[in-house]
This record gives sequence, C-alpha cells and structure tokens, in this order.
Amino acid sequence: MKRHYFISDSLDVLDNIEQRLEKRGIVRSQIHVLSGDDAGAENHDHLHK
Repeated sequence: MKRHYFISDSLDVLDNIEQRLEKRGIVRSQIHVLSGDDAGAENHDHLHK
C-alpha cells in the first residue's frame, strides 16, 4: 500500500487537494487531515477529520 502526504499551511489548500483526490476515485474514508487548528478544520465541511 502506498501512502502520500500533503503538507500545507492552509486548510483551504488541503480542502482543494481532498476534493481533487475524491474526483480521482480515492474514497473519503482513506483521506485523513491532521491539523493543529481544530476550530479551523471544523469550519471546512469538506475536510475528512
């Protein structure tokens, strides 16, 4: 199994990456976002925590 990591200072960028991965067939349950900004991550409805 391969794992890919995307690192960004912006939750908006990670939200966009997650959407692009889903469009390419990666299921949401296989995408995880780790953030030190829990409140900010909660404001991004699309991000899978």
